[in-house]
Amino acid sequence: MVFEIKKDRYQSRKKVIFIISGEPSGDILGGELIKSLKASGRKLSFIGIGGRYMLDQGLRTIFPMGDLSVVGLGEIFPHIPKLLKRFYQTVEKIKNILPDIIVTIDSPDFSFRLSKNLKKHDSTKNIPIIHYVAPTVWAWREERSKKIAKVVNHLMTLFPFEAKYFRRHGLKTTFVGHPIFDKRLDPKNAVEAFKNKKKISGNPLLCLLPGSRRSEITKLMPIYLETIKLLAEKYPGLALVIPILSKTRSVLQRSLGKITVPYHLVTDSLEKDLAIRSSDLALATSGTVSLELSLLKKPHVIAYKLNPITFKLIKAFAKVDFVTIVNIVAKREVVPEFLQERCQANELFSALDSLIRNKRKRTEQISSIVSVLKKIKKNKNPASFNAAQVVLEYCK
Repeated sequence: MVFEIKKDRYQSRKKVIFIISGEPSGDILGGELIKSLKASGRKLSFIGIGGRYMLDQGLRTIFPMGDLSVVGLGEIFPHIPKLLKRFYQTVEKIKNILPDIIVTIDSPDFSFRLSKNLKKHDSTKNIPIIHYVAPTVWAWREERSKKIAKVVNHLMTLFPFEAKYFRRHGLKTTFVGHPIFDKRLDPKNAVEAFKNKKKISGNPLLCLLPGSRRSEITKLMPIYLETIKLLAEKYPGLALVIPILSKTRSVLQRSLGKITVPYHLVTDSLEKDLAIRSSDLALATSGTVSLELSLLKKPHVIAYKLNPITFKLIKAFAKVDFVTIVNIVAKREVVPEFLQERCQANELFSALDSLIRNKRKRTEQISSIVSVLKKIKKNKNPASFNAAQVVLEYCK
């Protein structure tokens, strides 16, 4: 089905949209948003900060998106000089070109500091700022919603339950839906064709999703490799399928070292779903990927390790006991989570071994996941279409 946005006849000049993403997941959102905006037929130009997906849709980026992809206090400290340089470079660029609209995507620390700065200057204070992806104020530091309402004109949320936290402070908020629900799955025979083409086999076949950041891969791969070693001792037929971004392939391969378990790297993002579906179960670094695995009904286990200082700060302000959206909504551990001290090879092995051996456990996890997904279901139209509608309201 093709969704068309009504074309506007009274537009005479190009509207300039400054759009910013600092993460791979935001780059995908940005790419789809630009694509939907272009489909409107409006005269628009796009400049800002983005990665491959946004560039493919015509964005002119002022510097590489990777310069902003840093997570955690411990990881940020060494990069502060570069982050400050890029921050003020962005401010100056916006002051120079005075775009009609600014769209910030996720990356809340960078995005809201930028918005606050721009609202202080006479030349930029009246530029509408739309933020895409609500910060998880329902999980921790709810007081942020009041501050955000002062520096952003409109917020677009991925989940329906998020809006109330911001509307109570007078912020215009629209639930646009999560784009993950808009995916069209390849037919089942495509999965078999993929396995045959790549010569992928394993009994069991484990999908390893080590993360999108180099720091995550470097920190977690030693633990994952020890986990895989334990699994291979019990299951000699074990093999891995590993979807990975092209930019992190080299660091992953260095981490894999002299691994003896057969593995298959999948760097084509279009084949990521096929790789996941081809597997029996998954071990994943916490992030959006858990929702992807849930949508694809793949039994999985989640792991993560932050800098200890960062983790203690988050724990001090946290209002929820889990990190994955499925567990948060369910208010119980549907998907096993192994964070910080619990992120150990023997713990991960035990959870994965249990899923491999126990069909009932796999079935129960997927059944619970399906129930949760019904509560966070998509809107009628694709998320990017809904998001474009919001942005276009500010193009008049």
